Amino acid sequence: MHESLLFRPGSALLQVGLLLAAFVILPGCSRQSVPPHPLTVVAAELDAAVAAAGQGGSTDRIRELLAHELPDVRAMAAQAAAAAGAWECMPALIELIEDEEHAVAARAAAACATLLGMDHGHDTKASADERAKIKQSIRQAYETMNKNPPPQYRK
Repeated sequence: MHESLLFRPGSALLQVGLLLAAFVILPGCSRQSVPPHPLTVVAAELDAAVAAAGQGGSTDRIRELLAHELPDVRAMAAQAAAAAGAWECMPALIELIEDEEHAVAARAAAACATLLGMDHGHDTKASADERAKIKQSIRQAYETMNKNPPPQYRK
């Protein structure tokens, strides 16, 4: 009877055990702390700001992020402004309607429509003149409503 040096009785169990140890123990030793993606951090901040605004808190952080250099952050902040019912963000949102990034402009227009309770038909593919007219229409609606804001926006 020929015995293999690799597979002696009982050695298979030892080999499986070592293999499992390598898969379970070694990856844990090599893990390094990976910082969260910056947009994840901003999303968490905006979630907290929306929750705070729902409790009557400040929307200052949302307003700050509406002017952020990254378009993704501006777009997320516009969406958060609508979710928070942040009427005081309307002037910044109106300006973002002409943002060069279509996603930012679209979210700003959607936020304005939510806060005003009326859609002005903003289309990011419209000509610059058409977008300017829509922006002016939104601004006029805001200025009219701002004289006597809807009850949910009064502080």
